[in-house]
Amino acid sequence: MSIRTERVASVIREALAQPLADLGSELMAGMVTVTHVRVSADLRHARVYLSIFNGKMDAETAIRKISDRMPQLRRQLGAAVHLRYTPDLKFFLDDTLDTMNRIQQLIDETRQRDAEQRGTAPDQSAESGDDISDATST
Repeated sequence: MSIRTERVASVIREALAQPLADLGSELMAGMVTVTHVRVSADLRHARVYLSIFNGKMDAETAIRKISDRMPQLRRQLGAAVHLRYTPDLKFFLDDTLDTMNRIQQLIDETRQRDAEQRGTAPDQSAESGDDISDATST
């Protein structure tokens, strides 16, 4: 991505943050957060990645309902961002946090299995400095 597309993506993300949060509350979809935006080189298309938590509906349904409101969101974006063309918006679920949680769960299960095979408690292996969070904080 060029510097211009990155800058435009950042402006779009900021401009859509509040309208999408309000729409999430209105639809009872939960907390809707714009995690990142990718803009095409011609600035006519934007892929908006959303994180959705604590909703009364599943995330895929919330994405569909938000997509149904795309014309309204696009008008709001056009009023807030001054570009020659207001980008066409496509919304996608950002499942990065779910993937990270699943990976952490698999690591924890593997540690527990290894500790059981060695005959030690899983807590002892975590205290021995094998913890990933210790390695990443240095």
